[in-house]
Amino acid sequence: MRWPPDRLRHWLGNTTFSAARYLRNVVFAVLLVPVLPDIAVDAFGDDEPRWWKPLLRILALSAIVVVLVMFNWFQLWMARRRAVSVVLHRMRAYGVVVLPMSPRRSTFRPATDQTGDPSPPEVIIGQARPTLVVGVATKAVSADQIDSVRAGLHVEGIELEIVRLADPDDAEVTVPEATKVVLDLLQRRNVNPSDVCFDTTGGTVPMSLAMLHAAARYGSDCCYVSSGSRDGVRLPNTQKVSSFDPAALAAGP
Repeated sequence: MRWPPDRLRHWLGNTTFSAARYLRNVVFAVLLVPVLPDIAVDAFGDDEPRWWKPLLRILALSAIVVVLVMFNWFQLWMARRRAVSVVLHRMRAYGVVVLPMSPRRSTFRPATDQTGDPSPPEVIIGQARPTLVVGVATKAVSADQIDSVRAGLHVEGIELEIVRLADPDDAEVTVPEATKVVLDLLQRRNVNPSDVCFDTTGGTVPMSLAMLHAAARYGSDCCYVSSGSRDGVRLPNTQKVSSFDPAALAAGP
């Protein structure tokens, strides 16, 4: 048996990360961490015994770490509570999500690690609960970013398969190329068209057009993520995901 066990190592890793991420905050790094041990020594320290002052400093630093971890747990708890209480435009579950990837916005964290404003992939995957995500990526999406998304999806039991595009900005190239590589993959895996949802939020505009075209060709649904705004400024934690039939949309009223 390995020591420490995997569960303990995972807990220690999360706890260390939870504390370290907030130490960069100026309140903790500049004010609380250097000052609190001195306050503890001034208030409770004594010349005898000699080990008492060092022990007070260690206890003060330990208290700071505990506060940081509890603060992170509180944020995670609030994020889970918001996820339950906020009413979204519900879309049904899909076994497969086709996800165009962009260098900045295509991130995914496991549900237990999601704090703050969720990314569009996190909103979509949280609603669809797929078993497979087909990531449509270009050269601008790095291997490290793909590995990060794959690791987050793996925690949720979701497989990631990547297809590459040569030019994401030329619609004449992107639309037929993306349609071919994605539909070839879905047909090779014998995926039922009704079990697929194509995201039109991520990637470039030609990539969104390609998702609409591919979904219509395959007979599948599309989805997009929208957010609330005030005075032209997007409001955090207001994302909604909606699904629609691209063929019906193109047909019009």
